[in-house]
This record gives sequence, structure tokens and C-alpha cells, in this order.
Amino acid sequence: MAELDGGDRWVLPGLWDHHVHVRQWGLVRSRLDLQGTGGVAEALERVRRRLAEGGLPSSGVITGWGHRPATWAQDPTVADLDGVTTQVPVVLISGDGHHGWLNTPALDLLGAPRRAGVVAEGEWFAVYERLSALPGAHEEAEAGVALALADALARGVVGITDLEFGRRGRTGATGSPSTCRRSGPGWASTPRGWTRSWRRRGCAPVGRCGPRTDW
Repeated sequence: MAELDGGDRWVLPGLWDHHVHVRQWGLVRSRLDLQGTGGVAEALERVRRRLAEGGLPSSGVITGWGHRPATWAQDPTVADLDGVTTQVPVVLISGDGHHGWLNTPALDLLGAPRRAGVVAEGEWFAVYERLSALPGAHEEAEAGVALALADALARGVVGITDLEFGRRGRTGATGSPSTCRRSGPGWASTPRGWTRSWRRRGCAPVGRCGPRTDW
């Protein structure tokens, strides 16, 4: 067996992250940032500024991510979003990924019945799949995923368990931490779970999934 001289350096195993939504992770880089918004008004102001900048992504839909309305004084409504948008479809995805706040043009475009509030849970997951299938959406997502995976590899992450909606799998990597959506040798399905690869350091998720509180 070949030996490598480490020159008194430490050798550590590569890190695995066992709960990643890879496509979401990559797309965050191109989405309107709604993290830290303290209420409906602040989120709408960010949408208003984005619309004022002009230009649309290749999908034709302005997509935001990161708001968490569990602590907001009022729930987000379609009417609120319609009040600051035009005919441009706008989809705002909660930070936990369990609901979408859509304006009326987006509801119509993505085949969701009109309603007063957000689209949540199972209905939202189906709507999200249609959002992902829009022309130009795939290329937008792949560009973000490539950047995210390169960043992960640079940080010592060599494998991930992808829990993206409709796609689950465990993967290892030599050139980059791949995802279960890309075929390759040695990949196997894995049950959905809450465990992360760094749990031995005492880190474990607390709580339950939910449209307002999942982290």
C-alpha cells in the first residue's frame, strides 16, 4: 500500500451533510433575499425595490426566498403582494420551503386556484415543481447549483444527502459533492431523516417540520 508523507499535518475525513435541498441551496444565489424581514411591509418593500431595478430572470418570474412569517404581526396575503406588483409573476418562498406567497399573475401562471393567503405544504410542493419546469428555470438552477457545490467542496464537504422535493439520494464525490439528480456509480437511495453528518459534535435538529417554523 502506498504511503504519503503528511509532513506532520493532520488528516481528517471529509464532511458529509445529510440534509440538503441542493436545488434550493443553489437557487438562493439568484433569488430576492427576504431573510430577516420583520413583517409584511418590509418584505413588500424589498419586492418593490426589485421591481424598480427592472429586468427579469430567464424564467420570467421574480422569485424571492427566506421570509419567516411565524413571528409577523399579520399573515401575508395575495392582496398585499398584488398591491405592489404589476403583471409580473412574483413567487416568494418561505425560509423553511413549506409555503409560497404568490401574487395573482403567479397563481394563474402556475395553475394554482386563486385564494387569499399563501400556498402551503403538499399543494405548494406541486406548484413549486411547475415553477421549476418553466422555460429557462432549469438553466438558472443549474448555474446556481454548480456554484454552490464548488463552494461546498472548497469547505471540505465531500458528500451530501439530497432531500430536494421529489429527489432523494446519497452521493459521494471526488471532484465535487454531486446530487442524486445526476447519475453516477455507487449512488443509493436513503430514507428521509433529520440527521446531519456533524451530529457527533453534538449538533442535532430540534422541533418538527411545519409551514411556519421548520428550520
